Amino acid sequence: MQKEIVVTKHSPSVREIQFATPNLSNTRITSGKSSSSRPLISYRNIVAAFDFLSKHGDVEPFIESAWPHLLSHFGKQVNIVLEVLVYPEGGPNLIGWIQSQSTDLDDAMNKYFSFEDNWYLDNLNRVTTKFHFNIES
Repeated sequence: MQKEIVVTKHSPSVREIQFATPNLSNTRITSGKSSSSRPLISYRNIVAAFDFLSKHGDVEPFIESAWPHLLSHFGKQVNIVLEVLVYPEGGPNLIGWIQSQSTDLDDAMNKYFSFEDNWYLDNLNRVTTKFHFNIES
């Protein structure tokens, strides 16, 4: 069973929740409700995600600037899940999993490629860290 905790940004009160919750891998932690100006962001392994975000201040503004473009390519039902993946050769990377509501994988991939071609690749240089968007359908 998955619990859900709603937070606003990564604040000191969230850190208290982190340590009070013994098994965060079964907890979906979100930033509240999405809107046309603010994304709905969930976290996998919130401790690692918040650590990464606290060290790389350019990621959150980049995600926020991507939001209108994500909405235009994926529609209003898009969500983002942030997850830190650690690669042996390159260290930690933060992945912004774009959760498309499309049930057709080809459709979701086409939307991702359109987002990539029309905004993401042109703006990727604004993030100096190891942050990447990817699709999760």
